[in-house]
Amino acid sequence: MTLRMTALPKVALTIALVAVGFTGVAQARGHGPAPIAFADLDVDGDGQIIAAEMEAQGAVRFAKMDTDSDGLVSAEELTASDQEKAEKRAARMIEKLDADKDGKLSTEELEARGKDRGGKDRSAKMLERFDTDNNGSLSEEEYNAAAEKMQNRKGGKMKKGDKKRGK
Repeated sequence: MTLRMTALPKVALTIALVAVGFTGVAQARGHGPAPIAFADLDVDGDGQIIAAEMEAQGAVRFAKMDTDSDGLVSAEELTASDQEKAEKRAARMIEKLDADKDGKLSTEELEARGKDRGGKDRSAKMLERFDTDNNGSLSEEEYNAAAEKMQNRKGGKMKKGDKKRGK
């Protein structure tokens, strides 16, 4: 799949709106990069962001992905862009979670991440939340309901049959 430069205004606006909206939410939850700064979107500095300014930001993002400057973004370019983002995220995770500063994450360091502010294990907290019959375990029905709820919370819809395959 490739994106053509002729579709850029709509794609750029969509990318900009999604980037602004979802990176803000992700950042608020402690995930993902910081949202695009208002000043970066407000190109003319008038204190207002208009669609054209969002399109300009989208065009910049598109150009960064279009590494061969052919006006198209190939699967390889998207993969490279995603790889770069993944590498940056991994580096941030290690910087944030690597208590002994050895450049690696141990089981203990990752488990510490799994604790909420009250020291409660996230897994146990989730189990309590989704164990609707309060028997201390999840049935397949409870598991599927929990998976669907979490998938919907992430903004996606599960495909038909995913629950049965455990995806």
